Amino acid sequence: MVTVATSDVAGGYAGTGNLDVDPVFVASGYWEHALNPSMMVLPSHFYAVWVSGDYHLTEGSPCVDAGDALSGYGLEPEPNGGQVNLGAYGNYAPSGHDADTLASCITISLMSDKRAAH
Repeated sequence: MVTVATSDVAGGYAGTGNLDVDPVFVASGYWEHALNPSMMVLPSHFYAVWVSGDYHLTEGSPCVDAGDALSGYGLEPEPNGGQVNLGAYGNYAPSGHDADTLASCITISLMSDKRAAH
């Protein structure tokens, strides 16, 4: 049995503090055609390449200050809302971005066993 708590789970998942929301990343990654970068393609396409995104959160993201209330938040820049941000960069000072408006979050997508078998 998998226990998930205080996470942003695409499609939802039962557990304390879980959300099912758009984390409002600065820029999500995407698949594009290696020879024609203006063309977005499916991951299964022969020439598909992943273009990394910027997974910091924008100001106003529902993942900001939505982390575990018992977790530390002292490394997050002021004003930090008094609670850790959800995700991989919770309780870390952002680098290369406006420290007052950005944090980070991971969205987890879950598949049912039936879908995963195909």
